Amino acid sequence: MPRNGSGIYSHPFPDVVEGTTIESAVFNGNTSDVEQDLNTPRPIVAGGTGASDAAQARTNLAAERSMQTVTNFDSHPWEAGSFVASPGATSAPNPASYFMGTFIGTMAVGQGIVLAYDISAAGAPHPLYVREYVSSVWQSWRYAGADQVDVAGDTMTGNLQIMSASPVLVLNKTGVGPAAVFGRKNNLSRWDLSLGNQTTESGGNVGSDFAIYNYNDAGAFIGNPLGIVRSTGRTVFAPATAAAIPALSAGVGIASPTGAPGISIRPTDGTTWAINFENAGGTQVGTISTTPTATGYNTSSDGRLKEDLKSFDAGNIVDDTNVYDFAWKSTGERSYGIIAQQANEVYPSAVNYNKAEDAWGIDYSKYVPVLLQELKALRARVATLEGRTGAKPS
Repeated sequence: MPRNGSGIYSHPFPDVVEGTTIESAVFNGNTSDVEQDLNTPRPIVAGGTGASDAAQARTNLAAERSMQTVTNFDSHPWEAGSFVASPGATSAPNPASYFMGTFIGTMAVGQGIVLAYDISAAGAPHPLYVREYVSSVWQSWRYAGADQVDVAGDTMTGNLQIMSASPVLVLNKTGVGPAAVFGRKNNLSRWDLSLGNQTTESGGNVGSDFAIYNYNDAGAFIGNPLGIVRSTGRTVFAPATAAAIPALSAGVGIASPTGAPGISIRPTDGTTWAINFENAGGTQVGTISTTPTATGYNTSSDGRLKEDLKSFDAGNIVDDTNVYDFAWKSTGERSYGIIAQQANEVYPSAVNYNKAEDAWGIDYSKYVPVLLQELKALRARVATLEGRTGAKPS
């Protein structure tokens, strides 16, 4: 039989002549030739596959296997082509799902890729999972969907970008425990942004408050420096070492709870600077200090910062400053005060003008040294008129 694709076969032994005895060598030779031809893979050029089994035939013909059944994604003898897998398949992306997909590659050379569609998932398109076979080693499954990342334990190493006309990031937590965003460095906690079941100023677990937790360099919990109570909008800043938000009645910001002040400050040591003001060079220029019973508003007056000390006559400032009994236009409420534009002509150091807002203001504390100086001068003149001695000059 022709094995070279020519279609012409010439038997290797002489023809048998009728009426003569068949020679065993001729008979056995022809029979062996036919046997060998039937048992030898027929070359593709001769109309065969060149293979003795179906798998090798598909390989020789560059054909794919259709609908191979996979029960173990690790040990399956993968062939290029389609496959199906029922729930419970070993090492499946989701053990509870049906999968259909395809394998591309060659196991013999240690390279390939599995594309598996979860056909148990509702809706379309179905979730797609990808697994690579690299240097004869199976890699982890990766979710290849364009709309979400849902593989348990998946780690994103690049930047997260949400490209949308109306971008939205939603944390939709179900069950017990808060929904949280964790900020870590070298896999050690640094900051947590948490929603729900937080220890709040009320001392209980409120299901939808917001809190920020901080941690030290070793990843150990430090405290809860910021909390926002959802029901009231109350915002509370806590000492860095506090384990829970302290019970404060104040709100923070412009819109505070009804009846509460805008900002409450609680020094950690009972007597300290509560607010510190510095200039652009970092030098302290003022403070608001507290004691257990009082608050002090302090302007820098350190003698080490002053030079060229001179006495002065405060009389002209006092004489030329007009003080009025007036009514505010917005409320009609009456008050006493100075007109900033007028005072600017007499004592500009006490006047503030905000060019951006076109607003004038007076720093009444700047008049205290002027009034003290004028009071001293008046006392000295009174003492002279009364004939008293020992009066201190101005």
